[in-house]
Amino acid sequence: MSDYTLQVSWSGKDDLADSNAAKVISGDEFNTEFSAVRTAVNSKCDQTDNLSDLNNAATARTNLGLGTGNSPQFTSIELGHASDTTLARSASGIVTIEGSIVKTAASLTGKELVFGF
Repeated sequence: MSDYTLQVSWSGKDDLADSNAAKVISGDEFNTEFSAVRTAVNSKCDQTDNLSDLNNAATARTNLGLGTGNSPQFTSIELGHASDTTLARSASGIVTIEGSIVKTAASLTGKELVFGF
């Protein structure tokens, strides 16, 4: 991917009077500049390609903090359909599924489990 860099400097023409013939730019200068713009734009990623147009999508995911070695943090996640199984953190060390606290070994220490079969 290339970044755009200025090819032709027209800034000196800004101070010239509108009637000054030197204020006009040539077609060749215009073509040169817009070819550089086109090259830079065409070498960028398209959002709709979902990283498939990158040389290494795994590296891109890691750079975004979403690689297999990363630990991204989410407020909650949806398992399955849009909102039928929400896994969330309600407080420090407390996990819920659809608002019901998930019992962990730490929360059951010294307690007896009774199953209602």
